[in-house]
Amino acid sequence: MKTAKYLIVLFIITFSSCKEETNPVTSQIDYGQLTKSWTNSYEEEDINRSPQIYRPSDYKEYPSSRYREQLTFNNDSNCKYLVLDPADAHYIKSGKWSMIDREKNIINILDSSGAVYKKFQIVELKQDLLKLVFVN
Repeated sequence: MKTAKYLIVLFIITFSSCKEETNPVTSQIDYGQLTKSWTNSYEEEDINRSPQIYRPSDYKEYPSSRYREQLTFNNDSNCKYLVLDPADAHYIKSGKWSMIDREKNIINILDSSGAVYKKFQIVELKQDLLKLVFVN
């Protein structure tokens, strides 16, 4: 009888702790909030987990950094992004952004030749916060 009780408890613990990991996508996203300049605020990120956190570029004075990613989205689908240069001579490039999967909130950034520069899923978007996960 004790064995049966232990098996039931073990069964409950095992199956209640099994949870599928998914990206916590916000269903209703106001994409009007996206069109501004965003700066990676990696100090706010959990080292071992996604998503990456971006704040408006004028949100705060960011601490010194060798490289801090910046993305600027315009209403007309044009965008600019800071490119990491191996010689620390970072520079801004222009491209286009587009929504490729509205249901999953996936956006592409294309470089000037039309090749995919970045592809990411928006997890959360507010006036002062952009959380995203880069996808392949």
